Amino acid sequence: MALEEELNTLSNADEIMQQLATAVQNISLDESGAIDQLTNARAALSRLNSYGTQYTAIYEQLNSALLELEDIGASLSEMSDAVDADPLTLERLNNRMQLLHSLLKKHQVATVEELIDIRNNLDNDLQDIAGVDDKIQALEDKIKTQHNKASTLAAKLHKERATAAPHLKSLVEKLLIELGMPNAQFQVSLDTQEDLHASGNDVLEFLFSANKGSELKPLGKGASGGELSRVMLALKSVLSKHKQLPTLIFDEIDTGVSGDIAVKMGGILKKMGRTMQLISITHLPQIAGQGASHFKVYKKDTDERTQTFIEQLDEDARIVEIAAMLGGNQQSQAAIDHAKNLLN
Repeated sequence: MALEEELNTLSNADEIMQQLATAVQNISLDESGAIDQLTNARAALSRLNSYGTQYTAIYEQLNSALLELEDIGASLSEMSDAVDADPLTLERLNNRMQLLHSLLKKHQVATVEELIDIRNNLDNDLQDIAGVDDKIQALEDKIKTQHNKASTLAAKLHKERATAAPHLKSLVEKLLIELGMPNAQFQVSLDTQEDLHASGNDVLEFLFSANKGSELKPLGKGASGGELSRVMLALKSVLSKHKQLPTLIFDEIDTGVSGDIAVKMGGILKKMGRTMQLISITHLPQIAGQGASHFKVYKKDTDERTQTFIEQLDEDARIVEIAAMLGGNQQSQAAIDHAKNLLN
């Protein structure tokens, strides 16, 4: 490590300077120095060059050694001049070395290279932190832009809902009259709020009253089971025309109704079935008799297990099944005749 070498040099400056001075003195150009002695030897050999090539070769070797020794002497002089015994510099280097060892211990690494990597990573993190305010501002601007767009769409959606609500009210109430509820009132409540959600900023609620002069209440609170079934059928009938659903499944939509109302519900379901695939799970013969197809679902015990089966009924089997729905297992001729009338 360069810092350790520099600190070691300063700590032993006096010894280094003394030994360098001795080395320079021994090879210097003074009369007692090696360079002076080798210079005299080279001069002596130069007088023998004319007596043979062997003398010339040894002369060249000595000359090369002398030139290299002169370079070494110059380097030693420069090194001696460069040694600084300044105590302030030594103290500064000691402090740096202590700091370095402290950082190695703190970050649990063994080399300066690892410390440099940690420093670079911290610099990158610092740059990221320095730019976080700009990133936050950019995100806030983006949120504001998107919120304005969403608010515009929500206002447009509210306007369309407000326009469609009276039309929906009229169609639903018309169907409710057909279903035996001449005094039923249906209304769409739109409560606009500041907060946006997935479907705009409206809180939409269906209000209903079955009797004239009665207070409109939320549909789930102001309708009995039979009333709720009829309202839901009316709603589904209206909305299915606009959503163009390929398939619609009703699971006992006829709950709480019977008699003539059940016949009328069956008629509405039959009409809906002309434009889509409609499946209705029912226990009412008035509705089952108006389906284009009739499937019987039943359970049967086999090999200590209960299994569910489904069977499509032909015309004769359908008469028997509807008669059973009318009169139970004891099927009278009257039930058979009534079943035929329902199918026709």
